[in-house]
Amino acid sequence: MSGPKPGLVDMPHWPRLLSVEQAAAYVGLSVNAFSERIGNPWPPGIRIGRRKLFDRLALDRAVDGLSPRKPESPAKELDRGRQQDAGGQVEAR
Repeated sequence: MSGPKPGLVDMPHWPRLLSVEQAAAYVGLSVNAFSERIGNPWPPGIRIGRRKLFDRLALDRAVDGLSPRKPESPAKELDRGRQQDAGGQVEAR
């Protein structure tokens, strides 16, 4: 038994696997615009039975790849802060 699907506005926490409608909304596109670009840049999705679902983390990586400046990972940012606090030189990688 399943109840009504929550509206996208009612989803403060997105599920890990998203329907095509949810995935399009997650990246800020219409379903048609998202669907036309599945495979490049959007990941191809995961088949579960007859449903095609999109991994939210894979969508995040795809968006990161589109960004002109790639964000530094939180771990590297934390490590950089520790090196500076210790008075060490921060080497470029």
